[in-house]
Amino acid sequence: MDTNIQLAIISDANYLDFAAITLTSILWHHRGGGLTINMIHPSEMQTEKLEKIRELQKIAPFDFNAIPVNSERFERDWGVSKPTWWRCEMPSLCPQAKKMLYLDCDMIVLDDIEKLWSEPLGEAVIGAVGDRLGLKVAETLKMPAERYFNAGMLLMDLEALRKENAEDMMRETLKKRHDDIFYADQDLLNICFWERTRMLDQRWNIINSVYRNLPVTGMYTVEDVKDALSSPGIVHFTGHHKPWLFWKNVHHPYAERFWHYTLLSNCSSKLKFKIFLKQHLMNIWVAPKKSLPWDLSILKRFKDEDK
Repeated sequence: MDTNIQLAIISDANYLDFAAITLTSILWHHRGGGLTINMIHPSEMQTEKLEKIRELQKIAPFDFNAIPVNSERFERDWGVSKPTWWRCEMPSLCPQAKKMLYLDCDMIVLDDIEKLWSEPLGEAVIGAVGDRLGLKVAETLKMPAERYFNAGMLLMDLEALRKENAEDMMRETLKKRHDDIFYADQDLLNICFWERTRMLDQRWNIINSVYRNLPVTGMYTVEDVKDALSSPGIVHFTGHHKPWLFWKNVHHPYAERFWHYTLLSNCSSKLKFKIFLKQHLMNIWVAPKKSLPWDLSILKRFKDEDK
């Protein structure tokens, strides 16, 4: 195992503020050092923009590794252009790392990531958290719905993936099954690794659907979800309920925590002002078109069913 926790974030200039907010939440809960942040970014990004990430060392110590990706080269090799696909090249982008924890930039972390980093993978090459989207796509992807995982958080055994030439395998699979893929590289990763993925506790990637739906049979139990929602590790703002979308109502239960880490971060004053306005004005001026989805949260349903 690497001496340091190896954390990877992918961001272009448009998402750099959100990367800073995610990393601020991480550093707030992990103060003891022993962390390397691997910032994967377009090669054309101006070097001075990366200073925003280095400046976060004022919160807590970490080592920093900037990893440029030539977007045109990647598109030639893979036939796709969005930076989210760069996750598929993690083994070669981070050759120094035996293991990697990847996080999306629309997350906040509410516990020490060392706990997640220490999760054993056993014979698996990926650790991830289940996603009920499997109910929609599993038949097309030719896999069990209860084994479908969300790729916003990935604990990856890079050493094993290199030995297996996983990148070549993924590229070939993408060419053969391109028409089956709907949710971008998340579907590709599931096609390639669902049989070798360890499903981690729900608390390490609580996507929006977890609050409003019963768990998928065979993926998590009701008790698993109760425990996760009572003690969240990572909150993932999936779908449309993102605290920074100005013309969307804020009714996510962790919107307040997102705003909290926004103010603690070094993100732009423009974004902080936008968040301030939304926090104080939007829910007053714009009435929701339907009842707020969190009013009948899954925890309340569980409580009612236990009576």
